[in-house]
Amino acid sequence: MDRAQEEAVIKGFCYKNRRARILYELSHPKKRRDYLSDLCHTPHLIPKYMIKIKKPYTHAHEVLELLKSYGAPDTCYVISFGEHDGEFMTLKDAVEYTFCGYGDSTLVSCIPGKLAYWVGELGYGPPPKCILYRP
Repeated sequence: MDRAQEEAVIKGFCYKNRRARILYELSHPKKRRDYLSDLCHTPHLIPKYMIKIKKPYTHAHEVLELLKSYGAPDTCYVISFGEHDGEFMTLKDAVEYTFCGYGDSTLVSCIPGKLAYWVGELGYGPPPKCILYRP
């Protein structure tokens, strides 16, 4: 786990009154699953930084290009309810992972505190997806 990456993305995009608790949960192995579960349903993200991804961005390569248009680098950090939690990955692999059908809620930090990509839990229909952007 990369504490600096996690702190930057949480401080950049989550409500101020929830940040300390989220960072506490992320830093303790037994509590980490609590926040990862919240990431599925109520991630405590600030709506003014959320740009919902809708059609025509229905394929991984389209979302990848959209993130690149916001300045995303080739490497990112992943916070996920799934197997890649706490890992650095290529942006391409991270975006493809969110489309692979596992239904894991994932927060991909592209530029810490400035640009991220969130995918909610898979339910009926496609999961919610959004870019988190602070100009």
